[in-house]
Amino acid sequence: MDPRYPIAPFPEGWFRVAWEHELGRGGVLPRRVCGRDLVVYRGASGRVHVLDAFCPHVGAHLGHGGRVQGERIVCPFHGWEIDCSGRCVHVPLAPKVPPRARIAGYPVAEVSGAVLVYVHPDGAPPRWTPAPLEGWNDPAWTRPQVLTPWRVRTHVQEFGENGVDLGHAVFLHDHITRAAQTELVEADGPVLRHRSRHHYRVFAPLEWLGKRVEGTLETRIDGFGRVAAHARVDAGIQVENRVVFYPTPIDDEWVELAAAVFLRRHPSWLLTRLLQAKSVREAIKTIDQDAPIWSNKRYVRRPLLVAGEEAMGHYRRWARQFYPDADASAEPSA
Repeated sequence: MDPRYPIAPFPEGWFRVAWEHELGRGGVLPRRVCGRDLVVYRGASGRVHVLDAFCPHVGAHLGHGGRVQGERIVCPFHGWEIDCSGRCVHVPLAPKVPPRARIAGYPVAEVSGAVLVYVHPDGAPPRWTPAPLEGWNDPAWTRPQVLTPWRVRTHVQEFGENGVDLGHAVFLHDHITRAAQTELVEADGPVLRHRSRHHYRVFAPLEWLGKRVEGTLETRIDGFGRVAAHARVDAGIQVENRVVFYPTPIDDEWVELAAAVFLRRHPSWLLTRLLQAKSVREAIKTIDQDAPIWSNKRYVRRPLLVAGEEAMGHYRRWARQFYPDADASAEPSA
């Protein structure tokens, strides 16, 4: 465990293991999630399956050289066939399959272009499944642009908290935001919604002409595995974009952060393309600014929150549910 984070490193949640386009029929990917080595593969039916990676025979990694046969994955070492539940169903040259020849399988969901796996510290079944993202397959929006993922030395809980932390948005990301305030924060089980109003700096030339650029930012946080931000900006023209982030804990020290950006189309093809490119640049710059902070900060169990930071206290209380022993509790300190 990273000594900077004296909380359980692996809360429950749905975590991204691939983008749908990375995994065609018969495709196999090795992945590491929550300290577990996994194999991800797409069967002949088109369904994706996720299993523990190591063959129960002598421990070959099924994600390195394993091949798909129907809905089974075949071990590259001795040809043992494992079905999508993790049970070995065929052993070449042996008349009988050993009864203990099985590995763990995991719940899988394909939602809005992402392949998600559900991991619970105690092996409990999912309490929810993330809803599809509005605009993802909508022709009124641009095709989502997938960004090169970041690897950050931090805890997965940090990313959602970052989404409701308006103080850092104004100070660290002052190239985007001049001022911001929370309008709404509400929890519905494993989903937290936060809406804020922003005075933006991103179209600064308009302010030279006397136009105040304002808008709202709605953030939906599904557990710790997906943070979806929806911005509406009045810049003389209406600009609307979405950025979705997928933090996946790799081990007790590192998190992979994947992201995609998409934009509501403007009647002008050229303007749409320019705004999409600007949205991508701003998203990358924002994470590039956040990453060194995350990689070097420590977790403060009782942060000294001040006026205007109430949403962060709300987030901390909501976050407790994802830890079986509720050890991530934190209240604002006076």
